[in-house]
Amino acid sequence: MIESNKYNLWFGSLDFVTVERITRLRQGFYSPKDGFQDFVDAYEQWWNETSQVEKEYIYQTHYSPPI
Repeated sequence: MIESNKYNLWFGSLDFVTVERITRLRQGFYSPKDGFQDFVDAYEQWWNETSQVEKEYIYQTHYSPPI
């Protein structure tokens, strides 16, 4: 469960460009109304439907620790 929280916190901290790269969803396909809330909802749904094993792989592939 701790690992799951780590991955969720990390994913929630990403900028839109990084989320687009990971999910392949495109912010430009969504309305800017309400700060692109439809885009946020779509990528959160994508993340929630992703398995724990996939989340771990995504994290290990895309995480860059601060220097």
